[in-house]
Order: sequence, then C-alpha cells, then structure tokens
Amino acid sequence: MRIAFVVPRYGPDIIGGAETAARLLAEHLVSVKGWQVDVLTTCAEDFVTWDDVYPPGEEWIAGVRVVRIPSASGREPSFHPLSAALLADPGAASSEEAGRWLDLQGPVSPDLAEAAMRMELHAVIGDDAGRFLAAMLQRMQPECRQRSGLGMTEHAEYAAFVVEMIVV
Repeated sequence: MRIAFVVPRYGPDIIGGAETAARLLAEHLVSVKGWQVDVLTTCAEDFVTWDDVYPPGEEWIAGVRVVRIPSASGREPSFHPLSAALLADPGAASSEEAGRWLDLQGPVSPDLAEAAMRMELHAVIGDDAGRFLAAMLQRMQPECRQRSGLGMTEHAEYAAFVVEMIVV
C-alpha cells in the first residue's frame, strides 16, 4: 500500500507531540507494514514564523520519502490580533474572517498543494497546524475535498472551530 502524508513540518529535529506521532506512524508503516510512505512538507522548522530552514528537495528519513517544498509565505504579523479576536468567540467568526485567518496563519505553499494533487493524495495527517494546512490545500485545490483525512492533536484546539467553517 502507498500512502502520502501532508504535514507542515516533519523530521526527527521537529519538536511536538503530534509531529512526533505523525513521524512515528509513518516510520511504523514502512518498517512493520512494508508500506510505501511519502511525506510532503514545507521547509519550515518553526511553527511560529514558518520560515524556510530546511533545503527544498527529496530526502529519506528512516525509510520514509520526504519531499520538502518551500512556502510562498509564512505567518503574517497581522495574524496575531486577528487570531485573538476570532478565538475569543470562534462561533461568531464569518467564513470570510475564517478564510483570512487561515491565509494569515501560514504556511502558504501552492506548490505543496500541486504536489499533493499529483500524488493522488489519500490522507492528510497532522497536528493542529496540519489541520490548517489541510484546509489551505482544500481552498487551493477543491479536489482535495474528496480525499480522506485524519487529524492528530493532544489537546482541544479552539482554532479548529474556525477552520471547520472552511473545511465543511
């Protein structure tokens, strides 16, 4: 079986519970199940700025093919005040506000969306940021709505309520 994960950050140097869980799942599927696993990700290391740190291109990590694609933009400074306002009452956010929040949150990577579509993506797996990336992919490539999705997080994410308005 072949599966593709799309996550905003990936690798053994990435700190985070859900990021680690996604990496361990990918490695398990390769080593135990014998699946072919591809990971499409950005070149970002930091979830605050989404600055590209890793070089773009392909590398292999523990049997998992990792394709890093640069972001067109990271997190806009105007994200923080908008986020604070929307997350104070997510249910009151309009779909336009939710879309603007998503655009400013980052990372924005149209090339990543294109690569995901070329791979006939079957799953989107990630943490709260992965959920945002999935919503970004769906906005950029409506065909992604027909793909399966799985979100991993270790705690309630109020921001997910804002993203639900876009994904549904």
